[in-house]
Amino acid sequence: MSSTQDKNIIKFQKILDDKQYYEAHQLLRTIVNRYVKACQYVSSIDLLYDASKQFFKEGQFASGSDLALYMIKIYNMMELRPDTSSKTRLLDILYLYGSSEPTRKRFINEILSWSSKWGEACVGDADLHHNIGVLLAQEGDLFEAEKHLVLGTNESVKPLLNLLCDYLCEDDLNMAPFYASRIVFPYLILHNIACAIWGYRGMVDYLVQERNVITHTLSSSVADVVLFPSLPLMNFLCFLILTCQRGTVDLFHTLKAHYADVLKKSLDKIGHLYFNIPAQHSSKNIWSDLMSQLFSCESEPPGGLPGISYEPLD
Repeated sequence: MSSTQDKNIIKFQKILDDKQYYEAHQLLRTIVNRYVKACQYVSSIDLLYDASKQFFKEGQFASGSDLALYMIKIYNMMELRPDTSSKTRLLDILYLYGSSEPTRKRFINEILSWSSKWGEACVGDADLHHNIGVLLAQEGDLFEAEKHLVLGTNESVKPLLNLLCDYLCEDDLNMAPFYASRIVFPYLILHNIACAIWGYRGMVDYLVQERNVITHTLSSSVADVVLFPSLPLMNFLCFLILTCQRGTVDLFHTLKAHYADVLKKSLDKIGHLYFNIPAQHSSKNIWSDLMSQLFSCESEPPGGLPGISYEPLD
């Protein structure tokens, strides 16, 4: 770093301390532009990161966000892959945004776009999705939080479940299958059976322990299933998970026929993903056929997947 650059950075800091925010912002951008022109990308990132945080802490959200977005632009110029350091910088800045700050959504979109371009996941980095989802969940934003949590890590199941249970706590008990489906269907469609199971188990624990819902346990050599006489669609979600675990196409057709009118679109999607079913399929099997197929011992769940059990979650 040259003495001229050092002097400019000192000048920037003095102008910022004097609360001349516009002038400080413009000077900082000029300094970074020179760094970028000289391919001094690491120094550019360090300067943008520190300056962006300072502007945020001064309540200058527009300037802070502009510099943060510039930092992501340099990430892309460097073809920088998501790692602990690069993600931590972005999350540090994200936490400084106010929930109502209009530029936050763009910042979130940009960091996910960068991570999808240079990372391993085409939908964006799982750690970033997790942290974004947790932040939105803490703000009580179910619809935005769940979009990110389902694309997050295994640790994302618990905050999503907690958020859904908080909403259900204020809602009618008959809405329980609706909230449970918001955790089961996305994970099944993402081919993540394990998280679908953990989410469903958590909802069962909540209904039994917090809402005192009456249940019956159906035991067999294959699985022990908790049934809800008053909430038949909860039973459907349980049977759907078991069906996807076992990978038996005839069993899926039976289940789909029984509930097709209610949940046709999602069932068609799962049928394509798990059983390679390209078109609609009608079946005359009745409920008793489903039960006998489900609890037969002809097939076992695919290896490496947890079975459904109902011990309370920690």
